[in-house]
Amino acid sequence: MAADLLSSHVQRGERIAVIWGNYLMPVVTMPADVAVRRARDILDAGPHFWMHPLGGSVLIECLMDGQVTVATIPSS
Repeated sequence: MAADLLSSHVQRGERIAVIWGNYLMPVVTMPADVAVRRARDILDAGPHFWMHPLGGSVLIECLMDGQVTVATIPSS
């Protein structure tokens, strides 16, 4: 589900940041197409995380219970 949401909120060639709820894991950036293809691996690494398209105005939150929330970050 997160992969479907991510693919509808990113531009081709855009990079995304993945931030896990476990602060022992590093924040990583990767091309959006890689994140979409590897969404299951990202979920397996830690079930609570956020994805943010760099330069975008969306934050996608994935919780341990499977709930996914998409929020628009307001511009200043």
